Amino acid sequence: MTNTVNPLQLDLIAHGASETLIEQIVRLLVARIDDKRLRNGVRMPSIRQFAAMHSVSCATVVQAYDRLVGRGYLESRRGAGFFVREHVPELSPLQGLSEQPNKTQMDVVWLVRSMFRQTPQQFMPGMGLLPNDWLDAGLLANALRMVSRQSQDSLMQYCVPHGYLPLRQQLQLKLEELEIAASTDQIVTTSGVTQGLDLVAREFTRPGDTIFVDDPAWFLMFGSFAAMGVNIVGIPRLVDGPDMQQLAALAQVHRPKLFVINSVLHNPTSTSLTAAKAFQLLQIAQQFDFHIVEDDIYCDMHPG
Repeated sequence: MTNTVNPLQLDLIAHGASETLIEQIVRLLVARIDDKRLRNGVRMPSIRQFAAMHSVSCATVVQAYDRLVGRGYLESRRGAGFFVREHVPELSPLQGLSEQPNKTQMDVVWLVRSMFRQTPQQFMPGMGLLPNDWLDAGLLANALRMVSRQSQDSLMQYCVPHGYLPLRQQLQLKLEELEIAASTDQIVTTSGVTQGLDLVAREFTRPGDTIFVDDPAWFLMFGSFAAMGVNIVGIPRLVDGPDMQQLAALAQVHRPKLFVINSVLHNPTSTSLTAAKAFQLLQIAQQFDFHIVEDDIYCDMHPG
């Protein structure tokens, strides 16, 4: 039978410190679990109990517990509460950065949970969503009504695997304006950029291959790539694009298959790739024989 214990009997949480309350709770509990002062299977105080015990909000405890669950230090049991679990160190989704000075620890599980817990008024960096007032909801609503009036029977059926043909025809015209010749059969629509990147990675990489990504970048793809068994290496993002010296040096070491990059309005820094950097990037890709996957979903939002 397990007992509920006070996990912070000796340490005080410092309100007003440079470290957030959530970070302090996570750090202190991780130290307790790593030091075996909190044993495997011990039941943690409930969220309300912990909040009252340390004079913090329940929301703070929820986020701290969520981070610990995501990092493998706690286990959530439905109807029973949170329990300490035997911690087995796992490779970060950015495991390819292990020997690089720009290594970034990324808790993908916690970031995804936090992203979908946010309200529209509480956007956080890297969540990949734009404010509603930036978008034209009326235009989209009108387009949906037009489609539904054309053929209601088609609404209940699967479409062709490539995607809705009139949309692909419009995309073909858009590409022609950019001097890119592509037939509608060469255009595939997806449910979002994450699915699109997943399909490209599955086509061009195999377990053990390396994918380069911006650092920082859209975190959701890290979990997807890691599940494929590929190595993920971050290329530092500067104000005008990737750090080209780092890119060339890391390309020589890792020989990547792909480099996934935000060219315009990079997420989360909002920087854009300059023409000079784009030319250098093409030269390096040709030299080291890797493909560039351009995530350019915000290009039409950029006035330039």
